[in-house]
Amino acid sequence: MHDIDLTTQNGSSTSKTIEVEVPPSYEVKDMPSVLAISRIFEKSYGQVQDDINQHKSQWTEEAALKDLKIYQQCISLKTKATINFEDFDTEEAYELWKKNEISEISQMLFSIIQINPKLAKTTTGTSLPQLQTNSGANESDFAEISKTLSGGSTDGFYSSFDSINMAGLNIQEDEVQDVEIPFTFIPPDQRLYYRAVVKEALIHDKREQVPSDTGETPLISKKSAELLQELASRWRVPIFSRRILVLDAIRELYEDHDIGLETVDKAFIYYKEAPEEKKKANRKSTNVQDVVSDWTKWTMKDLTMYQQCLSAIHSNLLRDLFQVMQGAYATKAPSFGMFLYVLSEHIYDDELFPKSERDLDAFGERLSASLNERAIEKYQELLEKYLPKAEEEWEFYHVIELGKAVVNICDKIQKRYKKAPVIAGARPLMLLVKKLLPALSGDAQHLVEKIMQNAKEEIPISDGFDLYREFVEIRNVHNNVLPKETFKFNVEHFMQEFVWRWLTTIEESVPGWVDGAIKQDQFQMITPPGRGPEEQRHSVSVFDVFRSFRESNNQLLELNWDDPYQNAKFFTKMSKAIGVGIARYCELVEQKFSREMDRLSPAQEAALKQTQQEKWVQLAKNAISGKDKIDPFNFFPEVS
Repeated sequence: MHDIDLTTQNGSSTSKTIEVEVPPSYEVKDMPSVLAISRIFEKSYGQVQDDINQHKSQWTEEAALKDLKIYQQCISLKTKATINFEDFDTEEAYELWKKNEISEISQMLFSIIQINPKLAKTTTGTSLPQLQTNSGANESDFAEISKTLSGGSTDGFYSSFDSINMAGLNIQEDEVQDVEIPFTFIPPDQRLYYRAVVKEALIHDKREQVPSDTGETPLISKKSAELLQELASRWRVPIFSRRILVLDAIRELYEDHDIGLETVDKAFIYYKEAPEEKKKANRKSTNVQDVVSDWTKWTMKDLTMYQQCLSAIHSNLLRDLFQVMQGAYATKAPSFGMFLYVLSEHIYDDELFPKSERDLDAFGERLSASLNERAIEKYQELLEKYLPKAEEEWEFYHVIELGKAVVNICDKIQKRYKKAPVIAGARPLMLLVKKLLPALSGDAQHLVEKIMQNAKEEIPISDGFDLYREFVEIRNVHNNVLPKETFKFNVEHFMQEFVWRWLTTIEESVPGWVDGAIKQDQFQMITPPGRGPEEQRHSVSVFDVFRSFRESNNQLLELNWDDPYQNAKFFTKMSKAIGVGIARYCELVEQKFSREMDRLSPAQEAALKQTQQEKWVQLAKNAISGKDKIDPFNFFPEVS
């Protein structure tokens, strides 16, 4: 090559094509899959290169071809070195696997021989030990293949390979069942080896966190996926086993807390999509996609492993969900949504999940019991926060704040679990309400009794009203949520004292209200006649008085007293107080009117000032005029 004059070769009529045989490279740098292995298992370049150099005489194309030939023979002889009919539940499933497997082996054999046609003539060591003396058919078959390849044609190649079988060798099956197969590249337990590589690849990719073209971090990186696909193909791991083995590796990593819930979700999505299997389905192998999706076509070992994976992942999900839900009533909401999504989307909807209603109910009962304990702890926290330790320091304010805190935490938990009221059979809101509201109703009665007994001064009426309003609302919530349970705090019994005190105060204050309203009233119409509604012709005092009556009456109505008999007695006393006020108002107005009527006219006032002589003179004038003069009585504007 080095001293050839290329200018004389190109473009001339006598140009020739120069073929150069490039020897295979044994440098690791030229082996992408080997580099991927070294990264996954964290082996140095030198270690891997030394291993290659040490075994390159055994790791040859001829050894690979030999493995495939022997593997094909094992399928035909139904040896235990490969999957056989005993591994499937039905003969139909076995025949489908066998058909696809033989077709793929034929393609792989063709690929190797196409690269190196000389290998088609190689027959040494390509048969099982019992077949070494009966390899004539094998030699002729491969001689024919070599001839086909040397002719440059691949037509009929697959049919030639498919025709290679052991039917004419007259070998009994039981003679080869326990034969130890000397494979070079295929490990003794392909599924076990493949799963080990899958596990290491998952750990490596999680550690590296290489995003895909879409920006998301895939479960398995592109390089690792290519390596696993190549290994599965060379080791003859069934296509339906591959994704199950990935799921089993995920199961172990999640069980050991090496990965999180998001990775488990990605694993199930990977299991369902399986992109490399979709590509495989486009090849000539028949019904590949059908084998992947239909579990009746799987081996019994794979079916069992898949169900065990679902069961184990389910148990671990419940384990972690149980721990997360210990913070169900904490200030910060626990992140339980992902657990419910994975359980419902990937576990419970799978027809192969070995559902056990008894197990699910048992977990729900255990979680409910734990949440009951958390609810009690939460109530104790509220007691410690809002109640002073010393009993003498307790006030109605503390009881009110405790009640508000209980209502607030119930509202908060209701919003928190609005979209998921039931979690794995447990109801966080109902469990909390059933603990907090009854406990509060009992404690509130005890607290109020102690506060009223220990009170050194009269408790303000406003505090009693606030306490009543707060616990009436709490009682309504309690009755709505727990209609069959009695609210222990008899609010009306303890709070009626404050209403009677308030009514007595109203009764005593009414005369003062009336006196003050009349004293400040100038008795002038609010609006002159003809300029406003009829009711505005009155003065302001009557409006002030009745406004006070109405406000007091409304205040009593707003209490919404639950005891009808007591409520009637309250309003009776209120009506009496209002009646006293109206009577007082009428009395004062009447007094003003009476004083107005007793007022002397100007002529009468002048007559009082006259002397006796002046009076006689006036009488004489009146007699001479012949009639009495009548002066009109003019009311003051405020009276009219």
